[in-house]
Amino acid sequence: MLPPHARPRARLVLWSLLIAFVVSRVLSILIMLHKMPDIYLHVRGTHVHHLNYGIFLLAGVGAYLLFRPGPAAPPAAATIVYGIGLGLTFDEFGMWLHLNGDYWQRASFDAVIVLTVALGLAGFALPPRCSSFFCWWARFAWPRRCSPACSGGGVERESNPIPDGRTPPSWQASLRSEY
Repeated sequence: MLPPHARPRARLVLWSLLIAFVVSRVLSILIMLHKMPDIYLHVRGTHVHHLNYGIFLLAGVGAYLLFRPGPAAPPAAATIVYGIGLGLTFDEFGMWLHLNGDYWQRASFDAVIVLTVALGLAGFALPPRCSSFFCWWARFAWPRRCSPACSGGGVERESNPIPDGRTPPSWQASLRSEY
């Protein structure tokens, strides 16, 4: 899972990927139905598919993030352009997987679904420490008993599990804190 500060960026990539995918599919359908003019780029009789635009966007964002000065988080514009590049590239995943010109392949749709699920989990899922069903259920069933150390996802343990009142050795206390 992603650290908490990166989760909003995963959500932004997810939404920009989905918007780019839907817009490219809708435009392709409208052009094929002759409801809008042909805006495809042709170079000397060769149709340049939009996966190429996506590859250039991904390469540009990658170069920008690799060679920019400073370790600061990437700006939102780079995150959005990255998501658009993913959407354009993986919209035609089936074409570059099978190396043919058939745009309407199931593999492209499946690839976008896999990316959407992965980004959705990265952006919206519970933190890994709280990913078990019990911790998830405890978070909603007993919100006042949830441990703050587990980001609200775990149930607190008893402070002293030894019945006769002795304090457990430090290695046992460290094991307890792993729960």
